[in-house]
Amino acid sequence: LVEDALLALQRETELELSRLGYVRELKPYRPHITVARTRTGARPPDVERLVNLCTVTADAEVESMELMRSHTGAGGSRYEPLLRIPLGPLQGE
Repeated sequence: LVEDALLALQRETELELSRLGYVRELKPYRPHITVARTRTGARPPDVERLVNLCTVTADAEVESMELMRSHTGAGGSRYEPLLRIPLGPLQGE
């Protein structure tokens, strides 16, 4: 499964980074993709340029898409779900 491979990659990466002195995350890892992140007053990203730079493709089963808002602070980030869209099989499958 793709999710198992992502979890294994995350564990290996976290282990290697902890050996370099980085602190391990306490919360469980949830595979995700961050599409965009901005700060208040920041210049909007050049999304078209970013999309053209991305050449990664992968086959994965996606159960849902979620739009999240992150609230950053001294204690770390807190994530607020704004929208969840469940995804089903493609037509004809």
